[in-house]
Amino acid sequence: MIRPTRATLLKTILPTFAKLYTELTRDLGLISFSLKHRVRWREAGLIKMVQLWEAMRETRARRLPLKALLSVALLAALVVVVSRLIYRPSTYTTVQPSLPSGAVDELLSYYEYDRSIPLEAEVSRLSEEELIVVYKVYYSSVNNVRVPALLILPKVGRPPYPCIVFLHGYGGRKEDAIPLARVAS
Repeated sequence: MIRPTRATLLKTILPTFAKLYTELTRDLGLISFSLKHRVRWREAGLIKMVQLWEAMRETRARRLPLKALLSVALLAALVVVVSRLIYRPSTYTTVQPSLPSGAVDELLSYYEYDRSIPLEAEVSRLSEEELIVVYKVYYSSVNNVRVPALLILPKVGRPPYPCIVFLHGYGGRKEDAIPLARVAS
């Protein structure tokens, strides 16, 4: 059995939901209800269902057509299905166990170093554009490691320049700063 993906379900359900909602508001004579940015789908759906229920109670004397009653039931079902598809529970519901004693000290000791050690920086021009100059920089770090970096300077202006520092582990590449530097220049 082929199981539809969340995206496929949303593509098929949301247009039906919108069409049904339009028909309901027209058939029941309700004022259109717009979703505000700060109102979540689930809350908006429940508010709409309450409005529909109140409208049905007020118009009980004129007897709603069967199509409208079925539409309300289908709308309620769609609200539940759509809210279940969109809602994602937090993955951070458990507390991570703490590290064994001494583990943090062991990790931090790796980065303890004599601050008087020279950086031994090597700088070379990598590229030059209309607004910026890009330099490739290598410098010494702890445990005899050479660290690569980019230094991007604007061609115009005076120091101090605006600065963006990308650290290891931010999820991108050093070169991602080049378009930002173009915009900043």
